Amino acid sequence: MNKYDELKRLAEATFGQNWRAGNYYGKPFIASYQVLADTADGLCVILEGNQNFRQEAEANAAFVGAANPATVLELIAENERLQADKNTVDCRFEVSRDTLEVIRGCLRQAESEIDQMKAQSVERGAVSRALHEAVSAIYFDDSSDFGSALWAVVRHLAPELIEELESDPSAVWHKTEALAEQESSK
Repeated sequence: MNKYDELKRLAEATFGQNWRAGNYYGKPFIASYQVLADTADGLCVILEGNQNFRQEAEANAAFVGAANPATVLELIAENERLQADKNTVDCRFEVSRDTLEVIRGCLRQAESEIDQMKAQSVERGAVSRALHEAVSAIYFDDSSDFGSALWAVVRHLAPELIEELESDPSAVWHKTEALAEQESSK
């Protein structure tokens, strides 16, 4: 049992009475160094200070009256509520931190995939330019058996390029030149 539990148990045992410093006798010439409680049976003296030490007795009675069971129970309830709020915030923070780690992992994976795709794109671009140049050279310049064999390979690897070449050979030639210029400007 911790201090709060013990304090709560003791405060509840008093039925949560609201105490106050006061004067049971109600006479102004008697010092108010008593702690009073209103009960169903009337006013009750809970604690009385030593008459020989009135200044300390009055201060002690005022403090005990203010730190009454009702106030103690309110403070404990507020503390429990604040602790529950803190636990909720801590839980949300943990969830947020876990979510953030998942997001960071996804971002790292996406960045890796983007880098890989960029590398593949560069490779494909180089292959595409080389293929365009080879096709243009074969189509326009080479009529040998080697050119025919190479032409068969190109037909197999890039049928869309062959279709484009057969429909508009000059467009392919211009495209090849543009790709070569683009490559040289890098």
